[in-house]
Amino acid sequence: MEYIYKKIVYNLYYIKLIETIIKFDYVFYYHYS
Repeated sequence: MEYIYKKIVYNLYYIKLIETIIKFDYVFYYHYS
């Protein structure tokens, strides 16, 4: 049970990290192109 919980939390964190990177990349691209 705890393993599944940790996996879910990890996945959510990972998704947030990717979203943040994509947003940053998008902003950067539009400012410097």
